[in-house]
Amino acid sequence: MADEIGQVPVDTTEIVVYSEYGSMWIVDSEKSRVSKYTAGGDKILSADHDFGKPVAVANHIDEYFGCYVADHDADEILKFDAKGELMTRFTGIPNVVDLAIHDGTGTLWAVSVSDDDPRLTVINTFTESEIATVKGLQRPVTIVINQTRGDVWIADIGDTDRIVQIKVSEFLSDLSDTLSSSFAETHDGNFDFDRPIDPGLAILDAPEATLYFTDTNHNEVERLIFNNGTYDRGTPVSLETGVYPSKVEVSPAGDVWVLGLDGSIWTFDEESTSDRTPVSEFNDVKECLANPRVMVADHTTGNVWIADNGTNLVFEITISDTVGVKIGGFEFVEDLVINK
Repeated sequence: MADEIGQVPVDTTEIVVYSEYGSMWIVDSEKSRVSKYTAGGDKILSADHDFGKPVAVANHIDEYFGCYVADHDADEILKFDAKGELMTRFTGIPNVVDLAIHDGTGTLWAVSVSDDDPRLTVINTFTESEIATVKGLQRPVTIVINQTRGDVWIADIGDTDRIVQIKVSEFLSDLSDTLSSSFAETHDGNFDFDRPIDPGLAILDAPEATLYFTDTNHNEVERLIFNNGTYDRGTPVSLETGVYPSKVEVSPAGDVWVLGLDGSIWTFDEESTSDRTPVSEFNDVKECLANPRVMVADHTTGNVWIADNGTNLVFEITISDTVGVKIGGFEFVEDLVINK
């Protein structure tokens, strides 16, 4: 741009200095835009691509600061570099709703929802090739990975609501196109699910980490607890009537964060599940909330980021439960991922 100082035009350039660690990719489906921001809330760039409807973003590979984006309406998964430039596109993958990356094997796991063909697609990010399409799911909606144990967890909703656990090493050693007990275990028999929306899933990267997921209409957060080599149901964590929990996250410090459809945010310690704090009642947090949809923990700082599609803000809740950085200008945030 040209600035005039006295009568002399001077060209000036705005330079944003930032660390890739802690920078974020944010998906706005209404604007069909995927943008990158610093941890301080400064916009770095937007990916130069004509999206259909971007809905999910993933990035967990060490030293790779680009991202993978699921374009639901275009039936594609797109790989962008750190500068937002398109590197690779994986086509013919319909209705992808969520993504996750397993660091150790460099595999990208994508779940698709379709009336006639729900599926799990696995991609080798090193060779940039699709290596498996797995059938046998009902309506997979959410996927997370415990990097340390190499477990992929999928929330699968249908006639029997269930959580599917896939062991990465067993699956990759004998690729299959159908869910098999040789690499997958389903958790359903001991649960009384009542969750009409997509449940949130969360787990830390640890050998004996607990899996948390939301049971919306029961106002509970369910727990699958590692016990002597297997996962068993733990006592659910009950919230107040009318909260309708939809998303859950776990910070490295062991704080569990829960997002409710009523616009509330709760937190409790993994070791003290009965001591629940309604963070949304704090005044500065309350001012940012109208229709919260996305919640992501920053595993470097321990802070939590919320995307609220009522106030059109993405904002940070610090470890002292106050609002930190605020970023505006969005229309409908579907997902975000933090570089680490």
